[in-house]
Amino acid sequence: MRQAFLKYEREVRIRNYKVGCILALIFMPAGASLDYFVYHDKVLQFLGLRLLCSALLGAFGLCCTSNLI
Repeated sequence: MRQAFLKYEREVRIRNYKVGCILALIFMPAGASLDYFVYHDKVLQFLGLRLLCSALLGAFGLCCTSNLI
């Protein structure tokens, strides 16, 4: 019974990781619009950091879908 629970919990955790990655991939670059109003002179620097973060999240999401985790 413990093995079945651990298997189920792992599947739920991986699904939640995937959802989190998708949401972060969408909203991380979208945050650049807020940067424009708050940090107008640093928008391009923050956009680069946001895109880098999204790329890393995309790589992590690919790891989740390929069962490497």
